[in-house]
Order: sequence, then structure tokens, then C-alpha cells
Amino acid sequence: MLAGLTWAQVSQAQAVADFRPAPAAKARNGPSLPVGRCVNLGNTLEAPHEGDWGFRIRDKDLERIKAGGFATIRLPIQFSGHALRTPPYTIEPALLERLHHLVGVASKLQLNVIVDLHHYDSIMQAPEAERARFVAIWRQIAEAFTAAPDTVWFELLNEPEDALTNANLPALWEPALA
Repeated sequence: MLAGLTWAQVSQAQAVADFRPAPAAKARNGPSLPVGRCVNLGNTLEAPHEGDWGFRIRDKDLERIKAGGFATIRLPIQFSGHALRTPPYTIEPALLERLHHLVGVASKLQLNVIVDLHHYDSIMQAPEAERARFVAIWRQIAEAFTAAPDTVWFELLNEPEDALTNANLPALWEPALA
């Protein structure tokens, strides 16, 4: 069909060509976000250092994503791996600068951005012990993105598990949202 491509590449290209988004979901609680077609840029900013896991996000990658018809990018980020373990739990300035750059490029391209706090493993084991740090991390993110456009969204915590349950999750989210 397409010369020079493997069967897997042709198959993947066909799957992308055949993609039809599901109808927009209605939020049961809170705002409805127009996510549309979304690509997850995992294994980049959740690595100890961007590129350690084999991929670094380039501006042209975001341009290609936009040209491919996507509306949203999701940026999983391991903020906990780039923040002090003791108060004031300062996030490394270089990580926030990098995130500002990516959000800026994506916003200029009219892509929505989901900033996702990812791989915060210690909070899953000891939510109460990590609460002050979690709240401080989100305070810094909120302050850093006060002027962000309303197309930048924030996912407070990815995939709660282990000791972090539905029963104790509100004790983390309420002060972080405040």
C-alpha cells in the first residue's frame, strides 16, 4: 500500500485516518472541557530528566500534533521528583521554565494543555505525611500559571492507589484547590 512502510506502520496510519472522536462528554460535576482529540506526551517530563527515557519534546512535535488534527496535549510531569523534600518544597525553576515554554508553544498553536501531576509515588504510600508537600507543589504551580489561558487545565493527581483512597483523597484535594 505505502512503499517503504512496515505493516505495523501502515496499520497505525490507517487507524489514525479512521479515527472518529466520540461525542463530547458532559461533566456530571464541574465544568465541561472541550478536550477533543488528545495526545498524551508521556515518558518525557515524568522521567528524572527529560530525555532520560528516550524522548524530549520539541517545538516541532507540538506543531506536528496540531497539524495532525489534535486539540489537546496531556503533559504528565513528575513534580515530586523535582521538588525539595523539606519545606518550602521548592520546585526546580528549570522544570517550571520548561513547562512555561511548552505551554506557551502549545497555546500559540491553539492546543489545549492538561498539566498532570504524575508518578508521585510517596503520596500513594503515605498521603497524610505528604499532604503539606503536595499542597506546596500545587501552590507553586498555581502561582506560576496564574496568567495562563483558560485552555490550560490541571490534573491534581494521577491514578490514586494504595493508601490513597476515596476516603482520604478530599483531605489532599481541598487544600490544594484552595
